[in-house]
Amino acid sequence: MGITTRPQTEGDPLSTRAKLLLIDDDEQWLTLARELLAETATDFDVVTATSLATGRQHFTETAFDCVVCDYRLGDGTGLELLSEVRASHPELPFVLVTSRGDESVAADAISQGVTDYIPKELIREDFDNPDEPIFGTQLRKVVRSYRRQRALQQERELKTTAVDLLTTV
Repeated sequence: MGITTRPQTEGDPLSTRAKLLLIDDDEQWLTLARELLAETATDFDVVTATSLATGRQHFTETAFDCVVCDYRLGDGTGLELLSEVRASHPELPFVLVTSRGDESVAADAISQGVTDYIPKELIREDFDNPDEPIFGTQLRKVVRSYRRQRALQQERELKTTAVDLLTTV
């Protein structure tokens, strides 16, 4: 398996590498997922955590473009972190992954503002067929959307400031 690169254009929201926080207490799955992303989504810098506590610490210390978190962690749930992320960064992409998901978990995640919900079974398919990666594709999609929204918001703020300055002069 070779590492593939995608051409990136000036207007591409992923023209600079995205910082991704990946949290799962299953170290084997975490390692496989990190390696899969390294091979199929080379536009991500991946930081990993094996517990909710470590994930929280990374989140408070570093600015991320996306958080990917398992639902069940040894010291809590991904929904606990989702609640904290939404309180401080309401628009930040948060992807919940789970192998024990059901409709009630999905409903709770959606009501709390999860960006996407991906069953681990779909990601496991990527391990077998990395040529058509579902995981990396979904993450690119949510990060691009987030970065575009941030850029639009910054542009609006800049224009509002310019109009305010011109009207006061």
